[in-house]
Amino acid sequence: MRLGRFALVLLAALSFAPHSAAAKVASIGWDDLLPAAYGLLETEAEGLQARLDALPEGSQDAFRMLSDQNALKRQLASGELRREFLSADDLALLETDYRTTFPEAAAIADRVDRMAGEVAILDKQTNPELDGKMIRMPGYVLPLEFDGAKVTEFLLVPFVGACIHTPPPPPNQMAHAHYAPGFESQGVFTPVYITGRLSAVDATVNLSLVDGQSPVATGYRLDVTVTEPYKE
Repeated sequence: MRLGRFALVLLAALSFAPHSAAAKVASIGWDDLLPAAYGLLETEAEGLQARLDALPEGSQDAFRMLSDQNALKRQLASGELRREFLSADDLALLETDYRTTFPEAAAIADRVDRMAGEVAILDKQTNPELDGKMIRMPGYVLPLEFDGAKVTEFLLVPFVGACIHTPPPPPNQMAHAHYAPGFESQGVFTPVYITGRLSAVDATVNLSLVDGQSPVATGYRLDVTVTEPYKE
């Protein structure tokens, strides 16, 4: 009899444990979805801005011209632009030597140019610490699939207009959300709080637009358990 009672107590404890663990939900924001290296680049960018602000006005003007030079060289190297189609002003810009006269401005411009490439790589990376975690976060709903009037699949995005009126956010700033029970949305870009399990899963979603479909890359999957209207 004692053993049987002990077994019942043990089973009750085991059955309760997963529910207790599932109740631990982390409240996060969009910045939490970014890899830690973003913070290091942000700190470096602030230092570069301080260096640029301390330069004479002529050097600051040279920095802007050097930035344009670097952009043109990058586009020519990638084949996005062809030299024979450049304007006379662009050709003159390419041939002007700002580096000899403004070495400090050139160093800052070159580092900013490299950082742009590093950011493009980081945009595709997720925060591994959040993989598999139960989270609660705000966002805007961009519906993808419906069950009757209820939204069952959607993109959770950080701002109004994302993917439709503006270019898509980086993959690590979008979650492909699934909610089998569905919920009644008040329209495109409804603000909500979402609770669910977040997974770092790359996916490509075909978003239907007025002029056809557009593939959108996402860095996270969100298996939703609760949706709530957004309240500040």
